[in-house]
Amino acid sequence: MSENHLTLNLKKGKTEFLLFGTAKRLGKESSSPINIKINGEHLNQTTQYKYLGVLLDHHLTLHEQVRTVYHKTSTRLKLLKRVRHNLTTYAAERVYLNMIQPIITYCPAVYLGLPTYLKEKLQSVQDRGKKIVLSKQTDVEWKSISEIINQKTLLDVHKAIQRASPPVFHEFFTFLNHGKNTRGDGCSLIVPRIKTEAGRKTFKFQGCKLFNELPKEMKTEKSIVRFKGKLKSL
Repeated sequence: MSENHLTLNLKKGKTEFLLFGTAKRLGKESSSPINIKINGEHLNQTTQYKYLGVLLDHHLTLHEQVRTVYHKTSTRLKLLKRVRHNLTTYAAERVYLNMIQPIITYCPAVYLGLPTYLKEKLQSVQDRGKKIVLSKQTDVEWKSISEIINQKTLLDVHKAIQRASPPVFHEFFTFLNHGKNTRGDGCSLIVPRIKTEAGRKTFKFQGCKLFNELPKEMKTEKSIVRFKGKLKSL
């Protein structure tokens, strides 16, 4: 940056550092504080940081991310409920699907390993939204938040396979091809060998598992548009 005459904003909230780890590991680090200086200025250490719209905490639990999403969407639900009597069911549903639900399902890959109680918290927003929008129409089905997250993840996997995603994801997924005429040969993905619980929550691992559960005609689909259409019909 110095060579290119660029200035780094070292103010709190702009440039900070964050250590990730388990409570046990970070407890050991706290006994010997880390001091980082840039141009003589101390860099602030934080326990959470919003990166590309996702609030990352130092244990990667996503508790704060879910809490933030819950409160933000709850506020919007209250506003929707206040004006619901002035809207048709179609208009109210459009408002919910375009202004509230995307907040819940933003960056779905980070939610793949969420514990059940956090998923239920996100689902509660969807349930309240359905109740506000549909009122007494109990016969109308809405996909659950888990289903929407899985489908968005599958679309990202398909884009990576078709090289329509950023290059960093292109080598994430490899088709199983052992030369035998079996049902999964050539259309199922190789599931990476994972030893840790954290590894089983990753996009790479979960994405392979979800993709391999799809019908063969979907796994062999090349068109992103047709694949997306088939996902919606699941």
